[in-house]
Amino acid sequence: MSDLLTIAIYALAALFGAVLLLTGAGIVVHWGHRRERGLLPFVFYGVILTAGLGTVLSGRNLFLPADFISGGIEGKHMLVVWVQRFTSIFMLIVSFERIMARVLAHGKKQPFPKPLLIGFCTLYVSNLVLPALFGAHRGLSHEYIYPLVTGCAALLVVASEARSITSVLRNALFVFLLVGVVLVPIRPELVLSKDYEGFIPGLSLRFAGIAPGPNALGPLCAVFMFCLLDAPFKSKFINFIAWPVAVLSFVLAQSKSSWIAFLISLSVILFYRYREGLKSLWNGKNTVVAIASIYGVLIGACAVFVLVMFSDIGDKLSGFLHSRAGADLMSLTGRDQIWAIALYEWKQHPIFGYGLSIWDVEFRIKIGLPAALHAHNQLYQSLCSAGTVGAAGLLVYVALLFRYAVSTARASKGLTLAVFALIIVRAISEVPFSLTGFGTEQLMHVLLLMLIAAYHVPSRARHAGYPMRLHSTHPYGA
Repeated sequence: MSDLLTIAIYALAALFGAVLLLTGAGIVVHWGHRRERGLLPFVFYGVILTAGLGTVLSGRNLFLPADFISGGIEGKHMLVVWVQRFTSIFMLIVSFERIMARVLAHGKKQPFPKPLLIGFCTLYVSNLVLPALFGAHRGLSHEYIYPLVTGCAALLVVASEARSITSVLRNALFVFLLVGVVLVPIRPELVLSKDYEGFIPGLSLRFAGIAPGPNALGPLCAVFMFCLLDAPFKSKFINFIAWPVAVLSFVLAQSKSSWIAFLISLSVILFYRYREGLKSLWNGKNTVVAIASIYGVLIGACAVFVLVMFSDIGDKLSGFLHSRAGADLMSLTGRDQIWAIALYEWKQHPIFGYGLSIWDVEFRIKIGLPAALHAHNQLYQSLCSAGTVGAAGLLVYVALLFRYAVSTARASKGLTLAVFALIIVRAISEVPFSLTGFGTEQLMHVLLLMLIAAYHVPSRARHAGYPMRLHSTHPYGA
């Protein structure tokens, strides 16, 4: 009897959810069918809220030994579960609104990157659908529908939404980072880890904020700073607070991969923002700049040569490589072992891979690596979970993504190419193109798709008269 009652309750809950989803979709479609801008950027609020709330309510203690922390397999707080559910429903509703707005739109429509949409669907089919159906360990989940709908909707945003995209994400990340800083004196064990051997001399603390970890905080800080460059707060006082919070959080996170990715991405943004000035310096007539640059390179090379020849840098380097931090660097913090397991599983299941359940709790216990939540490399992740088919789909998609990031770099002042570079460097040690969920990793992927779509207006479309309102004011921004 109790089993029947439980089934009836779940059935009623499913029915209520379906009715709520259809009603919400109908309302937003009616609201937005005559409006060019949609509500899709507001998804960032829900994703950031879920991630931050999940950490705050997790009872995390970073003062404990790393092995003890990583070995724990804990469930989510019920409040986080419900916030995530409502975020998922909202994500489906606003994504459906964007898709229907494109279908029902009258008059001129902004061209969207169709090859990239096809590439995204290829990634989805090869890395999710095929391994779920034909992998060695098959399985389907309702969560697999969210990335497809959201990704397709992200490629349908229009030019006038460009500023609102970065404004909304800027607002969400500012609160996210600020809460992490405020919690330092209140709950230091939640946001700080001790006894860390990093690259900053004398600093044994590592800041994680309310992100899943320091390596997850680093790219979020970088994206926040890019958003501040693209869409500063209207209040100078808020900007005065935002920049130190971002820089300090980024530095104290001590995420080496994020530092490298940020320097590459920042150079891209600076190049596209000041490219006209650089052209004037290198126009072939300004011989002083050319000669000074050549001499600067030669002096720098000589300085490095003298440093290597007449200093004990070799002994210091050897000492570092024999330290714990050096060992972590050489093995990429033990990721070489995880990569070996990923390659082994690919060789065992070469076509469609192990399946999407790889790296679940059962698999991690079996291999004795409870902290290995994924392959810690996007290509290895595709190989082991989706096989050769998945890896091929990934490479095709990344090539298309790079093409459109480059083609929209000038219009976005380098923002699209900078975010692409950040994701690609991130893909060396993480899985930013994962489609089995939606968190802070997937947030940057969707951000890039939105920005490419917003700035993708081919020259023929401009000549045809499509309105270009890339930086119009919008109530989303503060």
